[in-house]
Amino acid sequence: MGNLLTKIRSTEPAAFAEFVRAVLAALVGAGWLTIDDTTINTVVSVVGLLTSFVLTHFVRKNVMPVTDFKAGEHRPSS
Repeated sequence: MGNLLTKIRSTEPAAFAEFVRAVLAALVGAGWLTIDDTTINTVVSVVGLLTSFVLTHFVRKNVMPVTDFKAGEHRPSS
């Protein structure tokens, strides 16, 4: 378990966010195909969409735009 957490922590945040979005999309799609209740499907879809927005915000706030770099400057590690 510790090895898995180490790999997750070392993963680029954008790649991890894309993976989570793909899993969310798969779960929402599977829900629409298997659950008959439209209300539950709508709630699950909205939760997936909000989670995607939160992930996007998290990833974008941790990225420095290329225009902010000066020649030879390195981004500080966090």
